[in-house]
Amino acid sequence: MQITDLILETHKLTAQREFYEHTLGLPVVEANEQAFTMQAGLTRLTFQETEQREPLYHVAFTIPRNKVEQAKQWAEARFPLITDPAGHSEFTGGSWNSWSLYFRDPADNILEFIAHYDLPKETTGDFGPTDILHVSEIGLPVDDVLAQTSHLQELLGIEPYKGERTETFTPMGDIYGLFIVVARGRLWYPDAKSPGVPAPIQVTVQGTEERHYTLAPLPYSVHIVTSNQ
Repeated sequence: MQITDLILETHKLTAQREFYEHTLGLPVVEANEQAFTMQAGLTRLTFQETEQREPLYHVAFTIPRNKVEQAKQWAEARFPLITDPAGHSEFTGGSWNSWSLYFRDPADNILEFIAHYDLPKETTGDFGPTDILHVSEIGLPVDDVLAQTSHLQELLGIEPYKGERTETFTPMGDIYGLFIVVARGRLWYPDAKSPGVPAPIQVTVQGTEERHYTLAPLPYSVHIVTSNQ
């Protein structure tokens, strides 16, 4: 499930653009007074200004599997890493066969660099912005995880990743893209300080036919486009 476009909201538009453009180094491809769009590898990531209470999101970016140590050094030179209660700042994914680190943007969104060792993508040279390959996760807090994941299976034909499905946490999709479906109020990993609360999300993924769904009453919109668009 390749995530090609992701639109989120913020009330810190200027600070967000400064961080994503100059700290992460992602190229801004569109911008106006109400929004800006960056190219995060294969994904267009947009922040739109809102006057509502600041939303909080979890977003993961896939990086090459051979760049984990370089990525950590690069990140530590630019922003604080999130640690778990034991003080760890690097995390392995068990059955996911992955490696991750976490950090926050100026709006306190929980961002992640994740390397999947089963994904055969490697690059040469020093780690840099071009090693941010695509957005691979977006968090979706919901009121009933099992009901909503069943709904996503029916609508989109996606399955729980690695068969992982519980009442509080279910990743839906595949190694390329995941909806991280969590129970409303569940504290986000790894520092367990920020509860998951629904916030407006517009996400576009590649599929076999053009379709559009709104996961009402939640503020989540899913647009499926064919790969040749």
